[in-house]
Formats: sequence, structure tokens, C-alpha cells
Amino acid sequence: MKQFLFEVHLLSQLSDSLSAVRTCCDETAPGAVLVHVFYGETDLNQIPAAVEVIRDMLPEALIAGVTSSGEVAYGHLTDQGIVLAISVFYQTEVRICFYDCRKMTEKAAGEKLCDAVRKNPGTVAVELLLALKDGFDSASFLEQLNQCDQSIQIFGAGADVHSGTVDTRVFTDTDSAASGAVAILYAGDDFHVCTEYALGWKRLGSNMTVTKARKNILYELDGKPAFSIYEKYLQIRNDENFFNNILEFPLISNINGYDLTRVPIACGEDGSLVLGANVHEGASVSLAYGDPTAIIADVLQKQETLRQFEPEAVFLYSCITRKSFWNYYVNKELEPFEHIVPTAGFYTYGEFIRKGGMILSHNATMVATGMREGPGAGHPAPEVQPEEETVHGQMSMLLRLVNFIQATTKDLEEANGQLAEMADRDGLTKLYNRRKIEKMIRENIQKAYGEHRPVSGMLLDIDHFKRVNDRYGHETGDTVLEEVA
Repeated sequence: MKQFLFEVHLLSQLSDSLSAVRTCCDETAPGAVLVHVFYGETDLNQIPAAVEVIRDMLPEALIAGVTSSGEVAYGHLTDQGIVLAISVFYQTEVRICFYDCRKMTEKAAGEKLCDAVRKNPGTVAVELLLALKDGFDSASFLEQLNQCDQSIQIFGAGADVHSGTVDTRVFTDTDSAASGAVAILYAGDDFHVCTEYALGWKRLGSNMTVTKARKNILYELDGKPAFSIYEKYLQIRNDENFFNNILEFPLISNINGYDLTRVPIACGEDGSLVLGANVHEGASVSLAYGDPTAIIADVLQKQETLRQFEPEAVFLYSCITRKSFWNYYVNKELEPFEHIVPTAGFYTYGEFIRKGGMILSHNATMVATGMREGPGAGHPAPEVQPEEETVHGQMSMLLRLVNFIQATTKDLEEANGQLAEMADRDGLTKLYNRRKIEKMIRENIQKAYGEHRPVSGMLLDIDHFKRVNDRYGHETGDTVLEEVA
């Protein structure tokens, strides 16, 4: 496998950029050529022109394109434009499937893709590029796709645009859709893929229960309008600045051992929140905040996994929330992967990865995917050594606020633990009180019943204790109780 990356800002530059790939293909006769197009230009009408240039230079190539709110090449965020990541395969079969969900339901599209995977023997991985923002029902689509062989790795992301509108696209060399899917099927015994995701957001405050929700609309938390928690705790208002203010404080929950975040993207007049992905009634959620140290630590952990995998190409699909969070320091989460191999990708609207047999739909996450053909050489790239780097301005202030939150949260947890202990014990004897003992009895009886085993209890009493108080006084009586206890 050979990887080429190009950063393009004028269509007139495109042909010159592709000449090296043309030469490589002529000299080596690859089995498949795949062109990822991460399109960040404002004028979406120029997409066909860009595709035409690629087809002229590389007629044998398969094209999978997606609009972007930030383009990544060589491990850094580029100036707004077009990034081409061209993968030349020698032992891998590549197939592209396209589904326009203006012409079919998302469920039907998922069924068709799942059927295509079954009919494509040797499929190792499926990459998804989805146009989600204009009402695409990703849950129905992914539910069908999840019926595929559990060993097949699935990853990808949703299209976005720099303007923040819903006018996004996914496209191939022949088709384009504002609501639909492009799926890339990778097949072959010599194709290997490693997928990981990095989060780094931490919980803020107590857990809440989703008491009313439908798909990606969250109506109530703990029986109250969902927006009220943002209004109460963060003083965010439902106005024209809602999205920018709320972006860095998603909701976080845990499903089957995996942390998932949900970013609110709009607020209804009734206090409901439109989320970037579905949420289910009964789920336990809390507010979350970005911790720069935790984010980098998670990124470096996943980078190490990919480094050991020895990929020949790395793709990063990172949520627009992370780009907004990092601002001037955005390359901090991108550059570590460039230490392995040339790295490309884009900033997204929703991310997807299969973990634990489930396709997880994420927000505020980075999905990192490494690919290679054949076995690793046994010589991974040098290990990245974390460095203490100085940050300034807003990020410096944020780090101090994060440290403050962590310290005060620890103090509160310790204080609450002490209060809970005090509430459970008698002030004089320090033994568990009646309320705690009754709770423990109930729990042990239930546990014994569930495990089909007997349970025993013992009661101790001080005979004629009233005589001690009457003869020697209550202070002596208290001493006796303490000594017996």
C-alpha cells in the first residue's frame, strides 16, 4: 500500500498534484486506487469539476468524497480548501456503494449495504461517509448495518461544512447526495485495519435520567425540560449564540462500557434539545467538559495503539466540537499521528466506530484508523514522548479552571463521603444505626435469595442496662455502651 496526500486550493493545481500518482500507477500496476476527497471549499457546485479532473488523471480510481468543516493533511489542520488522500493498493479489493436517501429510506439503504457486504466475500472493513445534517436517520441505517458479520470493522463520520449550514454532501465519481451514504468496502486477506476512538471529555456534576426522548430529541431530564440544566448551571440562553455557547459542554453517558457524548445543536421553545445523535429514555447522563490534559492523554494512548499496529496510512475523523475547543492549539491532537505515517482526515458532524459488536454513534470524538497491506515489519515508528508545552490565553485559563473543578470536585466527594458515613453510624458507639442495619439486612436477604443459599443474623443485647443508668448515671452508661461496642 502506498499513500499520497495533497492540499489543493485551486482546481488548476489539481492536475499537477496528481502527476506523481499517475507515474506510480503506470510503473507498479496496482490492484485498486482509492481517492478520498475532503472538500472544504465554499462553492459546492465545483465538486463535479474537481471530480472530473481526478477522473481525467486517474480513470481507474474510485472516488469517495465528503464535505468538511476542517481538512487535515500531514497531521495538521490546513487552510480551507481540498485535501486528497490517495491510497494505492496492491493486494486489496476496494468497492464503493452509494445510497441517496432522498430516493429510499435509511433502513432500506442499510439493508442494501448489509446485503452488499454479504455478497462481497472477504470484506474486512467498511468505511462510512454520511450526509446527516438534512434529516438523515442514522440510527435506522446503522441498525441494519450492524447485522453484518461482527468481525467486520466499521468506522467513519458525517459530512459537515465550514459555514455550519445543513447543506452538506457525500459524493462519488458519478453520484452526489445531500442526504445519503457513501460506503467503502475493503476486502482481502492481506488488508489489515486498526480502529480506535479518543474522547477525553469528563463528567461535570451529578447524573440525571433521560425521562422523555424521541430519537435525537431530548425533552426531559429528571422530569424537567432538558435545556433547564444548561440555563441553571451554565447560564446559557436559548438565543442566536446558543450553539456556540453550548458546543463545549456536551452530555455524556456510558453504553456497554463505552463513554458516548451528545452535543446539543438546537433548542426548542419547549426546552427540548436537538442532539447530534439519538438518546434513549432511561439512560443516565451528565454534563461534560473538555479537559485538555485528559484529551491529549487519550489521544496519545490511541496513537500508541496505532503505532504498534504499524499502519501505512492513518485517517482521522474528528468532531467539529474538538476543533472549536482547541482553537489555535488544534494541531495538538493531530500531530502525534503524523509521527507514525502521513495522516489525513477531516472535521466532522458525528463519528462512527464499531466496538464490542455495536456500531457506536459519537459526538465530540476523534476516530483514528490505521490501514496496511501485509504483516507489519516489526519496526514501529519511534515512540512519541509527551512534552510539557506552554499554552497561553484562553487555553491557559481553561487549564486552571479544569484544575479548580477537579480539586473542588475531589473535596466535595470526600466531604460527601464523610457525611454519608456520619449518616450511617450512631454518634456515640460509631456502630451502624438502625436505618443502615435494616438496609444491609434487606440487601443480604435479597442476595442470599438470588444465590439460593441461607442467610443468618445475630442480635446482641445488654441485659438490664437501665439499672446501669439508674445506679451509676447516664455518663457511665454511655461509657459502658462505648466499651461494649
